[in-house]
Amino acid sequence: SSDGQYQTAISILGNIFCSSDYGSTWTQKHNIPPSDVCSLNISFNGKYQVACNGRDVFVSNNYGNSWTNNFDMSDTIINTNISLNGQYILIVSSGDGLYISNDYGVSWSKIDDPESDLFNSIQMFPTADVGLSFTGQYQTVAAEYIYYSHDYGVNWHPYNLEDPFEAEENWIGVAVSSLGDVQYAIASGGCVFKSINYGVTWSMLNNPVICHRNYNSIACSATGQYITVLEEMGCIYFSMNYGNDWECFMMQQGSLNFKSVAMSANARYQLLCTHEHPDVEEIHGSLYTSKLS
Repeated sequence: SSDGQYQTAISILGNIFCSSDYGSTWTQKHNIPPSDVCSLNISFNGKYQVACNGRDVFVSNNYGNSWTNNFDMSDTIINTNISLNGQYILIVSSGDGLYISNDYGVSWSKIDDPESDLFNSIQMFPTADVGLSFTGQYQTVAAEYIYYSHDYGVNWHPYNLEDPFEAEENWIGVAVSSLGDVQYAIASGGCVFKSINYGVTWSMLNNPVICHRNYNSIACSATGQYITVLEEMGCIYFSMNYGNDWECFMMQQGSLNFKSVAMSANARYQLLCTHEHPDVEEIHGSLYTSKLS
């Protein structure tokens, strides 16, 4: 949650764990059918949460204490996200399309226009991510290209950029500030990009510390000042000044199989998860918490 008090995690076994004391203690609250593509998101106050396993969407409106299955699908869900006020929820379904709920996950509608660039992009590309501003007015989807909406997901537009960014990047992740003005995205080419106008135009952060890495997750603070990026089987990269300068942090255990990162509004509390090490059986999936920016 925005203050870091409420934290929630999901395992590929479908177990949902919740903490209400800033990550000090954890309790398993629910279990959904297992999947390698499980994902989970949480509103700013922790009250509204959404979890999915690639086929089913589960929603909680009481801080993760109980869950209901509000939506079933036949296709694989790549990623989900929820606006910080909890009202708007987006689902990107690989090879299928984009689904939107504007009533806290009660009902859903699909962008199902074969002539839409966004529709075709999600149909063709195996990776995608979504980001929303606090109110849900500003929404961004990163797939084959980056698409943005400034009207709560009603209309979508491709980014407006010139080469070399205009090439197809196969985007991995996107992070959106609370207002939606500052946004960050990571591409399969291993670079970090930034927008300061609600996702309309983008520029690459040309810093040798963060260029050409195998990134798989990104998060930013409410203002966009703090950014954390995970390198798969590598380091944690972070910036404390809107991406102008970067530092690298290596875990004491060495390179871990990083999967996802989240942070509080002020970035003081950060949570990341890992999967089992592909080469070292003794290193299992774990949660790691940072309590300082």
